Amino acid sequence: EFYQIGAEYFGNAHPVADVEILLLNMEIFEKAGLKDKVELYINSLGCKDCRQKYRAELLKSINSRSKDLCKDCHNRMEKNPLRVLDCKDDRDKFKDLPAIENYLCDGCKEHFDGVQSLLDSGDCKYKVDRYLVRGLDYYTRTVFEIKSTEKLGAQDAVSAGGRYDTLVEQLGGESVPACGFAIGVDRTIELMEKTGQKVKKVFIAIAGLTGNLGLAGQAIKIARLLRKNDIFTEGPYPDKSLKAQMRLSNSLNSSWTVIIGEEEMNKNTVILKDMTGQSQEEIPLDNLVADLLGR
Repeated sequence: EFYQIGAEYFGNAHPVADVEILLLNMEIFEKAGLKDKVELYINSLGCKDCRQKYRAELLKSINSRSKDLCKDCHNRMEKNPLRVLDCKDDRDKFKDLPAIENYLCDGCKEHFDGVQSLLDSGDCKYKVDRYLVRGLDYYTRTVFEIKSTEKLGAQDAVSAGGRYDTLVEQLGGESVPACGFAIGVDRTIELMEKTGQKVKKVFIAIAGLTGNLGLAGQAIKIARLLRKNDIFTEGPYPDKSLKAQMRLSNSLNSSWTVIIGEEEMNKNTVILKDMTGQSQEEIPLDNLVADLLGR
């Protein structure tokens, strides 16, 4: 299981929508203190018409060297030859394969040129990766990945996305242009920790009868307060017992758990539990943000 956070933009086929999504995505990493630790890579997969021409040429080139390909690439050749370009094992062998940029129709070329021009206007640095295809077959035109400059295991992409103008219709809806992205939360946190940032993860727990709306309301206020101050906050879960909430906090590797009960709510205090050292103390709610930021 892994966690993602993302954004989607529906109803705008213009390159400005792609760039709005890209700039938002990059701004999130900038806010997380990772501006110099990630790089944006973009490409265009074209539409179904220009992709069909490219697919035929690509298949011809791949077939000429099929004996050198890994097993996964042989399977991909039959289903979707473009996915061969996504292979991490054989990618070095594909540097002289035809690139889709040379097969884009006029409309797709104009769209991709527009994306690059608008990114330049937004002072957003990027690199064109002519063999970037992404793993999902529903993408059209723009695709992108944001990669870590630090090694993160086998994968270095911390976010990815693109345009998928035909997906809504494929799922039974109307024809609606769309684009979006998804950020890998766990990988992003790993990158933050790898670059020396201390990620403060706080869990909000309620001590009281499950379903107590008064306590739930106070817990929501505390969670919003922490998030406004850029403190990573999970919870509350009013339908769980305190014991179950503490287990969940522990499983999420929380740094601290903020516990709020009837007594604490009446006194305008909270119990702050250190999930590493297991010590806890009661502190004024007004001091909570400063206390957490200072730890």
